[in-house]
Amino acid sequence: YALHNEGDSCLEALEKARDCGLIPDEQDILNDADLDNVKQLVWFREFIASLADEQEPAKETKVVVEEEAVESDTE
Repeated sequence: YALHNEGDSCLEALEKARDCGLIPDEQDILNDADLDNVKQLVWFREFIASLADEQEPAKETKVVVEEEAVESDTE
């Protein structure tokens, strides 16, 4: 969609891929030349930022799980 300057459809496809858990890594998206037509658009930057925001809670959850495992080992 980006190659055909169909920004709305491109965003929908990226959101669907994200929602289905099929979105590539952020760097892969940023390095994809097929998306060059949309990379400067506000919605694209917001989408990329949303990916980073979604990954942060996962890191925090992992830390909590690891801390619980350590506490169980010491009891």
